[in-house]
Amino acid sequence: MSKAGGRAAPGRCRFCTGPLNTPAEIKTGRCANCPSTADPDLLDELKAWRRTLASEKSVPPYVIFTDVTLQAIAERSPLDDGGLLAIPGIGRVKLDSFGADVLAMVAKSIKRAATKTS
Repeated sequence: MSKAGGRAAPGRCRFCTGPLNTPAEIKTGRCANCPSTADPDLLDELKAWRRTLASEKSVPPYVIFTDVTLQAIAERSPLDDGGLLAIPGIGRVKLDSFGADVLAMVAKSIKRAATKTS
């Protein structure tokens, strides 16, 4: 479970339960009619991390994670390995390679958001 949106039936938007028709909608779990809940600071941090890592590994950034996968992470804010694995495009290899870093960034984002609201 995540901080943004609930769980819906597979192939359904987690907010309005409408159908998910595109690969991006399926990956984010949100239809195009529902607004993004992504933390823009988290998304920026994820992209900067990916850019640095891709440079270190001499691979294109999309090899680490695609833009849509980063968007899904920033929207769903997974709290654990299971939450990451629930995002299409993240499997065991990417979880083992990058999961700890991603979950640390998500935790930092949640803590930052809690600080802003208190």
